[in-house]
Amino acid sequence: MSKQKNKGNFYNSLLFASNKEREGEVHLNLWKISNNNFSLDIGVMLSIANKEDTVKLVIFLPFNLEENPEDLGGIIKDKINTVFNDLYKQETGPSKSSITLYSKEGTDEPKDSDKFMLYELGVGEIKLTGINGCTGKLIECDVNFQNNNENNSFENLYIRIRIPINTQEGLSFIRQDENISNNVIQAAFSKVELYDFRLNDLRDTDDKVYQYLIKSFQLIKLKKVHFFFMTDAKDHISNGNMDCMDSRMLEIAKWEKYIGTMTEHAFVAYHWKKTPKNEKTFSSFNVFFRNTCSNNKVWLILIYFILALFIGTIGSLIANFLSKWIS
Repeated sequence: MSKQKNKGNFYNSLLFASNKEREGEVHLNLWKISNNNFSLDIGVMLSIANKEDTVKLVIFLPFNLEENPEDLGGIIKDKINTVFNDLYKQETGPSKSSITLYSKEGTDEPKDSDKFMLYELGVGEIKLTGINGCTGKLIECDVNFQNNNENNSFENLYIRIRIPINTQEGLSFIRQDENISNNVIQAAFSKVELYDFRLNDLRDTDDKVYQYLIKSFQLIKLKKVHFFFMTDAKDHISNGNMDCMDSRMLEIAKWEKYIGTMTEHAFVAYHWKKTPKNEKTFSSFNVFFRNTCSNNKVWLILIYFILALFIGTIGSLIANFLSKWIS
């Protein structure tokens, strides 16, 4: 199939791969802190074999970053129930280790799918590299169980990182701004943001990137994808290619430390999810939606105000002239 470029001159699909064939879940949390300040939190739950020594997770971003992503493993340790919106209990894990073991509450013998290892990426375990001739960056996360005091006993490995998005290139990747209507007055106060997120979509992937990845890695087979969009409570979300499953108000007191920045507005979280229909896994994910939000272009409002005064003044002068001429 022919490939199509979007949003400028680069492809816009995220790619998730590993050092061997694996299944996994992906959690994408897009935070709109302000109009030009976003962050993308990426959580990956990989299925791994017990006693495995090393695991490599590779994420391709179709835009450039100037600094390494932030590991969130240490931050969410005390907020597992908040982040996962479920009840988990901490198991006895390796001492002095970057691993913390969790299992879902409410059952004496939780299934393997209800247990996971949270891994904190240390210095040197997360790297940012590029591919010659291609726009974008590779995030390489290395998990080495030999550095821990005992081998893993859970089959699910969870890694979570944060990517800041505040450059023009990054912003053009996540959204496209449109005028809300042909009404120029209304456009000064409101706008429509279009969001189109793609994951492991080979139709929207540069061939050079794909060929580079498959030489050493294999794309993750997806068991489940969760996508959350957190934005101002005053914004209005319209569904695009798939229905939003649910939405809820976030308790700022619980989330403030996790967000890592002070906010002046309440957040609402919108949630989309995809699971396989007939097969055990699926290959790609795509969510598209619209967000109608405040525009507040002060300069445009000022121009309209000056224009209105100008038209009013001209109208008054014409009226005075006509009244004198007629009289």
